[in-house]
Amino acid sequence: MQRRFNRYRGFTLIELLIAVAIVAILAAVAIPSYQNYVRKGRRADAQALLQAASIAQEKYRLNNTTYATATSNLSPPCPTSGACLSDQGNYTLATPTSVTASSYTLTANASSTSQLADTGCTAIVYAVSGTTITYSPATCWGK
Repeated sequence: MQRRFNRYRGFTLIELLIAVAIVAILAAVAIPSYQNYVRKGRRADAQALLQAASIAQEKYRLNNTTYATATSNLSPPCPTSGACLSDQGNYTLATPTSVTASSYTLTANASSTSQLADTGCTAIVYAVSGTTITYSPATCWGK
């Protein structure tokens, strides 16, 4: 008895379309979730910049009667001229505000396109008033 083999091997068009549809649905769910995860991870870049700038503020205060009013005085992490960027370049440190002999406010503003899409966390603030430190927005600090 002789067996007949089908000459046509492979996938049908319907099978390929179903596979493509499944991959598209998975990508539609996974990509936005991944992008959100990356944005949250990059907030640590701003936190590191603000904490390094805070240490520089305290060093500056040891030698002066007040805290620094310019980012150029916060070296490191800031250069003596030009913008003060975070290590990964996702945030820029704004000029310190509310500066007195016992308080200051530091703000890291999102500078990369991906972080500008992180609504609610485009400006991350670290404020010191005497012995009180305020982190805002709290959700951006993971608190």
